[in-house]
Amino acid sequence: MIATLLQLARFGSTGVAATLLHILVAFAAAKGPGFEPYAANACGFASAFVLSYLGHFYWTFGHREGHRRYLGRFLVLSVCGYGLSNLVIWLVVDRLGLSFLLALPWIAIVVPAFTFVSSKYWAFSDRWSLSGPSSGTLVIAAALAAAAVLYPFNQLNHDTSWYLVATRKWLDGAALYRDIMEINPPLAFYLTAPSILLSKYLDVNSTAAFCWTLLLCIAGSLFWIKSILDRQRALPENERLLLLSGFTAMMLFVPMACFGQREHLMLVLSGPYFCYGLTCAEKKRYSTIEQVAIGAVAFLGLGLKPYFLAAPALLAAVTVWQRRSFRPVVTTPNLVIGAACVAYLLAVRTVYPDYFHTVVPLARLTYGAFGFDPLSVLAKPAVLVFAGAMAAWAMLPRNDLAGRLAAISVGFLLCYFVQFKGFYYQVAPAEGYLLIFCLWTAFHGLRDPSRPVAVTGMLVVTILLCAYIGLLGLYRNPAPARFAGYTDGLQAPRVLVLSSNLSAAFPFVNQVGGEWTSRYPTQWIVPGAVRGLEDPGCGQTTETCNEYRKALNFARSTTVEDFLKGMPERVYVDVRRRKPYFGGLPFDYVAWLEGDPAFAERWKSYTRIGKISGYEVWALTPRGRG
Repeated sequence: MIATLLQLARFGSTGVAATLLHILVAFAAAKGPGFEPYAANACGFASAFVLSYLGHFYWTFGHREGHRRYLGRFLVLSVCGYGLSNLVIWLVVDRLGLSFLLALPWIAIVVPAFTFVSSKYWAFSDRWSLSGPSSGTLVIAAALAAAAVLYPFNQLNHDTSWYLVATRKWLDGAALYRDIMEINPPLAFYLTAPSILLSKYLDVNSTAAFCWTLLLCIAGSLFWIKSILDRQRALPENERLLLLSGFTAMMLFVPMACFGQREHLMLVLSGPYFCYGLTCAEKKRYSTIEQVAIGAVAFLGLGLKPYFLAAPALLAAVTVWQRRSFRPVVTTPNLVIGAACVAYLLAVRTVYPDYFHTVVPLARLTYGAFGFDPLSVLAKPAVLVFAGAMAAWAMLPRNDLAGRLAAISVGFLLCYFVQFKGFYYQVAPAEGYLLIFCLWTAFHGLRDPSRPVAVTGMLVVTILLCAYIGLLGLYRNPAPARFAGYTDGLQAPRVLVLSSNLSAAFPFVNQVGGEWTSRYPTQWIVPGAVRGLEDPGCGQTTETCNEYRKALNFARSTTVEDFLKGMPERVYVDVRRRKPYFGGLPFDYVAWLEGDPAFAERWKSYTRIGKISGYEVWALTPRGRG
């Protein structure tokens, strides 16, 4: 009894120190830079993790060795504790509507109590521990429970919100690449369709239906990964648990700011394939049907963007070099992916010829205007963290699985650079596999006490990566709250937003239950065409100038056609002097559209009713409705 009380005292003092650090860092992050609650909580969690683990390992429970055994368990426990703290925030802030500061005392009570019981009787216990399958199930269940609390009740990012609207229009009869001018190939529409059909069948919000459908897919993917790892008996139990925890974090933690994006869907669908490739699974342990299924499901993710294929290609190349054999390339999943890619390309050319005849030429001509400047693309925090991870790895012993993880991460980093836009979601896959790589190499480095600097460096890099992801937090878009007030009193308002920012229109349209009255998600043709016409080289190449003029005229004629057909009840017009992606050039959307006499005449039926955040709001007058 006395021993338990002394242990509780040691735990309490360590826990108090870690909790105070957690709260102080979270408070500083919320009050200083102004991070939103979940991001501030992530900063506190990352800061307290190392102090908590080392304090409990060396002092509370008196261990001197066995990091490889206990660190994996404590990682699982910490993930559960992090999810529990977010659950408290959700209850206090989102459900009760109270201040974030009022959630902190509850976190200080609930999380330490949970941590002590779990640490004493499981994480740091030699007498009793959960078996591998139970530990893995606990990781998945705890993470999914936290995700089920967070994502379905949060905003969905603007890209995914657009796909929900566009897919519904497609299922209702609109033609892809004529009535819906989306720049990406059609696979994303097919992956979004089940959630739209579910929302129609159950008569529920499409955003909630999408989130729950995706969470079910994530659960299926993680349990499939767990099944693959359970068959790799050459890997110790704690290493299998570490990999499973890494995959879980990659699917549920890394994409916090881009939940449901195409990159996220790819991570979910291709996860079993990459786990299969990482462990160099033996064919005899898998039926032919399962191997075909691994490849087919992976294609559904990798086929969303052709760039994604760089990751499996690099994984295959590194595995061939490690094994000194080409057998790792000629696997059933790889053959299925290759065949599916060819079939998909032929199907798109046959079923959707407008994609190659209209969208692709326009995108090549104008879409280069979108994105950040080169310095912003190259100086992304994830890129800097990646460089630090590689530097630390260079000082650590090599192992084949770490090399394969590095290959996947490099492959996805190449995808980010090839696109060269600088959008966060494009680097998320590289971050996901970099996180698993860092966890794996740090875990293996702990057994080599002769290299403390390298191991410490890798742990620091891991914490920095987690902190950066946590700082981004959940997706937040202020536009819906600002714009929604102008739709009060309208049922399913017909809406148009004239802007080059997709986030101005979505998820605003979704949240007000509006009807989008344009074939374009955003005016994605206009910035590139305007910049192209102002380029000094344009005058030297008449043919190129003509192409830009044709593109601009096409964008105007189709926008006006949709405007006259849809007669939006509210029109939000970007009137900022410096509009995104125009390169500083001035541009007036209304003046440009008034170049079409039909629009100019119809625009007389609109009156300006307000201005907010650089957008003028115009309403269709009662006379115009008639």
